[in-house]
Amino acid sequence: MYILAKAGYNLALSFTALEYLASANLSTYHRMIWLAISVVAASHLSSVLILLLYCRSTEKAWIPTAEGRCLDIGPLLYATSATTLTCNMIAVILPVRKLCSLQLTRSKKLNIVSFNLLGLMTPVCSVIRICQTKAMLRHGDASMFTIWGVVELCVGVGADRIFLT
Repeated sequence: MYILAKAGYNLALSFTALEYLASANLSTYHRMIWLAISVVAASHLSSVLILLLYCRSTEKAWIPTAEGRCLDIGPLLYATSATTLTCNMIAVILPVRKLCSLQLTRSKKLNIVSFNLLGLMTPVCSVIRICQTKAMLRHGDASMFTIWGVVELCVGVGADRIFLT
């Protein structure tokens, strides 16, 4: 659920950038944003599939005593976290250059770019969550990992909500 929510707000940010840039004749830039949208969607979908199917049988992921074997969860968590962090950075930074070039008053342009850059708070939360992964794997307590995942989602959705209005 976490990864799908992350994909949702990264895609929302990208589609918003496309909407802001729709009147500009920037076909190459539009293609770059569509490429970023495709990468974000594909990476998050693959992360969901990997986390759902990392055990054979799938039942083993939910019932540890069941027959089967699982991949090591540590590298999977780090890989999905790195993917999420990269997608966050792409979704936030990619539109900034063109948002700065919109023909708006300086204050409106500053507002749009500032609200977009609020999304940079999400990667900060992602990094903190990645740091909690090591502690979770060492001690088996996932509470701080989960809390920072929720904070990351809330910050991302909140930043997108501000930017979309």
